[in-house]
Amino acid sequence: MKNQLLDDIDKAKAEGKITIMTATDIRTYDIADFIKQPTSGILYDLNRDYATAAHRITQGDVRGVNDYATAVTIEALKARIAELEKQ
Repeated sequence: MKNQLLDDIDKAKAEGKITIMTATDIRTYDIADFIKQPTSGILYDLNRDYATAAHRITQGDVRGVNDYATAVTIEALKARIAELEKQ
């Protein structure tokens, strides 16, 4: 089954963009610019910050476990990038 939203997201990805759902609408950003922001901004924009993930877990939503893991991973990757850029 064809899904227009998924097609649009895939097209944006092929163009080097990321599509996210904000509180009010769907937005597309250049991925190179998006990842330049601080880790906290990335996690917030993706709705994967620690507080949101923890809330989901305490509400019994097991998706919060992977959301939390995503936050840990993005934080570690950003730290590693910063470390490599200093070399």
